[in-house]
Amino acid sequence: DLRAICHNTFGPSANVYIFGSCINGFGTKSSDVDCFVMSNYDLKRKNTYFNPLRDSLKRNSSPFTMLNFVRRGNHPILTVKHKKNAMELDVTFSSNHDPKHDVLENSALLNTYAQKNIKVPAVGRFIKYVLSKEPSLGSAKIGGLSSYGHILMYINFLLHGKH
Repeated sequence: DLRAICHNTFGPSANVYIFGSCINGFGTKSSDVDCFVMSNYDLKRKNTYFNPLRDSLKRNSSPFTMLNFVRRGNHPILTVKHKKNAMELDVTFSSNHDPKHDVLENSALLNTYAQKNIKVPAVGRFIKYVLSKEPSLGSAKIGGLSSYGHILMYINFLLHGKH
């Protein structure tokens, strides 16, 4: 559904990629879906990527409802909810010329560790839960370490720490 809307909005060069807990093995039944749209769509400011997509999503025929739009950070996030299955998606954007999106590689790396050690996904979910309840412990939104960074520190401890 999102892929079709993005193709209609940005043209056939638009692709939708899923990353995060759906890919890395940390997901639960209540997890949202993290995705980014990569396109040749030529825009000068990242925030303007969202304007055409918001217009498409506001149409009654859209299978999604817009929930939130956060403009902070390098990659603003649009949160939408699928009308039929209630799945939430966090959508961000990248141009095909933007090398900053290593989220696919990051997700694959965590998935590799999750497959090698059964503790990794469980502790990863715990870290994400704790940080969601107490962001002062570390949040990339306020200049701290992201949950990804905390999980990498834990994996480093598993690999090199005393057991």
